[in-house]
Formats: sequence, C-alpha cells, structure tokens
Amino acid sequence: MIANQQLVINNLEEKIRIFTHAVNGKLIKEEDFVLANTEIPTDTFNVLLPKSLHIKNTFTIRSSIENMPLKEYPFSTWIDPRYLNAGWQDLMQEYDLKKQNVM
Repeated sequence: MIANQQLVINNLEEKIRIFTHAVNGKLIKEEDFVLANTEIPTDTFNVLLPKSLHIKNTFTIRSSIENMPLKEYPFSTWIDPRYLNAGWQDLMQEYDLKKQNVM
C-alpha cells in the first residue's frame, strides 16, 4: 500500500505532467525528480519536484535547472521533508532556488 505522503507526491506529479503537456511545455521526468518548464513566467507552473532522497543523475538535473534561468523563468521547488537532505539543499542553494515548499 502506498503511504499518504507518496500519494500526495504522485498526485502533484500527475497534475504537473498534465498541465505541462496542455501548454506544450517541457517535462523532464527522471527516477529522482520531475522538472516542468511551461514557458509561463511564474513559479506556480515551473516546478522542480524531487522524488527521491538521493540525487541519482546530477548531470541531468543540473543541465535541466541551468536551462531555466537562461530564460529568466522563476520556478519553485516542492519537496517532501523526508528528502530535504544536504544533497538537495546544496543543489537548491547552488542555483539560488529560494522558493521552496515543503509538503
């Protein structure tokens, strides 16, 4: 059985996917994170969603994040408090991801 917190993460991921595709945005879905770039200049719809305690592919996530500021689109990070460790915190600080939401 899936824990309630995992249901929340799965639900948010599905809503991110649906909306991003509806506006012809770019969705990067990896085992450890989802990143939505909707091309809409608001952090409401441009979202980084960590899905794992550990960052598994640092190159993919770094290159994905680096493409966002080039267009100066703000984006938010939604993270499960169980995943809020030094690896994710360092990444968020490195890229100045100030908008963090803990689920």
